[in-house]
Amino acid sequence: MSMEIFHDISPLLHAAISPRAKRLALRLDTRKRRMNLVIPRRVSIRMAYQFAYDHRNWIEDKLKTLPASIPFTHDMMLPILGRDVRLNIINDDKYKLTKIDLSETELTVRTRLPDITPRLIRFLKTIAHDEFLKRAEVIATRIEKRVENLSIKDMHTRWGSC
Repeated sequence: MSMEIFHDISPLLHAAISPRAKRLALRLDTRKRRMNLVIPRRVSIRMAYQFAYDHRNWIEDKLKTLPASIPFTHDMMLPILGRDVRLNIINDDKYKLTKIDLSETELTVRTRLPDITPRLIRFLKTIAHDEFLKRAEVIATRIEKRVENLSIKDMHTRWGSC
């Protein structure tokens, strides 16, 4: 449940009541580029508001540490599998599906979507998965083992775990 009252602390503050939370917490969400205020059920909104307000300088400092996002843009160069590839974005409303093709020198995206980011990230993860799987199978053969599972994930909840 978002609460507009927190916007006077920072428009990048998102508040949510959590049934599992034991105490008030502030967590930086680097993906959504915002600070999450986690509120336990038993804590009043007034107390949560005061907690966030008391930590407003810390919140702003943490938000300032986020690096600037780099959007995917037409003609930008992307490093893919050890080579630089030019991103060619073709926008047209006649496309029903997004189609992505990778050649030696170009990554072409044909789409009607205004933001290709989620679709392109999914495609790049697939490319990485296939390449890492090939490499892992070569090594597994060498040591006489099998590759059971390989996952490409954007870990954000298990930071520092091995």
